[in-house]
Amino acid sequence: MLDLCAAPGGKTTHVLDLLARDAAAGSPVPGEVVAADVDPEKVEGLARTLAARPPGGPATRAVLVPPSGPLPFPPASFDLVIVDAPCSNTGVFRRRPEVRLRLRPEDVTSLVALQDALLDRALPLVRPGGRLVYATCSIEPEENEGRVARLLAAHPTLARGDGFDVRPTPDADGGFAAVLHVPRGAALHEG
Repeated sequence: MLDLCAAPGGKTTHVLDLLARDAAAGSPVPGEVVAADVDPEKVEGLARTLAARPPGGPATRAVLVPPSGPLPFPPASFDLVIVDAPCSNTGVFRRRPEVRLRLRPEDVTSLVALQDALLDRALPLVRPGGRLVYATCSIEPEENEGRVARLLAAHPTLARGDGFDVRPTPDADGGFAAVLHVPRGAALHEG
């Protein structure tokens, strides 16, 4: 598994907790969980978080990835890639009211370009039969359904799986997630 935008590590540690639970129930444990980010300090924090985990379970590592260009992993090397992309944070205004003061309409345009670049870099890393999970804490359609629709149009062999599109309430945050399945026998390499 690869958590591409992993810092500060909450998703990765949650997945490791779920895997530990499954292993305790007799399910096989995957070979490796990789937590990646573009910021060296954040990767150091990820490494400390992973090192503090109890022994057992899959191997883990924190990896610094470049902000653009190819990722340092072979094509089709992960069963699961999670892209919890940088976004406008419009689903979490309740907890982060300062976002309202700094967010400008042109920011969403820039974020959409970044989200597309992340998805385009991540998808070739998914093995045939594997999954890509795309998530944001945004409620903006262009950051959510728009990104998934673009990816599905560019790769018609992808199959859409479960997900959610939740609007915030006074008591809960909003957000979006979509699971995309790479069919067995498909190859989605860069190029």
